Amino acid sequence: MLDVSRDNSRGTAITSPVEPTTTNDQLQSDFSAASTTIPALTVFESDQSGSYRTMAQCAKTLVSVPVQALCIFLITQVIQYVHLCVDAVYDFTGRRARSKLSAVAWSKLSIGLLLLSAYHAGLLRLTVQGYRNLRKGSLTK
Repeated sequence: MLDVSRDNSRGTAITSPVEPTTTNDQLQSDFSAASTTIPALTVFESDQSGSYRTMAQCAKTLVSVPVQALCIFLITQVIQYVHLCVDAVYDFTGRRARSKLSAVAWSKLSIGLLLLSAYHAGLLRLTVQGYRNLRKGSLTK
């Protein structure tokens, strides 16, 4: 190989022979070491166990993506159903006149009442705990 460098004063190229510092075997071993240390960039590894590992990662990804999509879909459906249940309670107890022909969804109404009761029980518990902690703090000072 020839090393080409420029002499800045005259603008001419100076060439000098350079011995190769690496051999093909060293380059091959460096490449295989790089492919085992960075598995995200390579699809298949050079050895047999590495290719199985990357195939397992691909299979895991192919399974996890639809499962995550299903979970996201189910969570949004549950949130919507909870909202409809609480809305049914507000419609039932609201001042707006309901039609005699409209059906009351008793299941949504009971679930909504249960959710609102649990919410208010949680608020009551937090209030009582805060009051007790405030009272204890003022007595110890």
